[in-house]
Amino acid sequence: MSRSLCLREYRAYVELFRSGKLGRGEVSGWQVEALAMTYLLVPAVAGFLLGQAARSRPRWLAWAIGDAQAPRAWDDLFARGPEGFIRARLKSGQWIAGYFGTAPDGRKSYAAGFPHDQDLLITRRVDIDPESGDYVTAADGSAQSLDGWLLVRWEELEILEFTEVSADGT
Repeated sequence: MSRSLCLREYRAYVELFRSGKLGRGEVSGWQVEALAMTYLLVPAVAGFLLGQAARSRPRWLAWAIGDAQAPRAWDDLFARGPEGFIRARLKSGQWIAGYFGTAPDGRKSYAAGFPHDQDLLITRRVDIDPESGDYVTAADGSAQSLDGWLLVRWEELEILEFTEVSADGT
């Protein structure tokens, strides 16, 4: 906050409160309303504008909001809306896998974000050996899809591997 803005606020405080003018009713209602709106609107507008600017992650904004914009690494990864393969080992030792993105039927995978509990909805399962974690591939080397969805809670995960793929599938 600039020094001049702070000084103006302090002068308004001295003029209205310390002088006793507000208590004696010598201050216009419009002045009180304008001061209250300033205290409410300036931070709200500044926060909104910084939040909108943060979506594009410009380097110059790091001074105001810091380098880590997401509260957890999980949120940072999934906030970008990536598409890719997830391979995970559960705490039970079993491996699961799926494609995080849009399934052929249009269903979209989802990752819950802060402040909610972390969980994943994977709408396209991929065949994997549950013991070794190796992908089961088709003759052409592509991953084999399975029917059904995966819903995985963070508490069940021991390892999560994410391999992002571009829009052209590479």
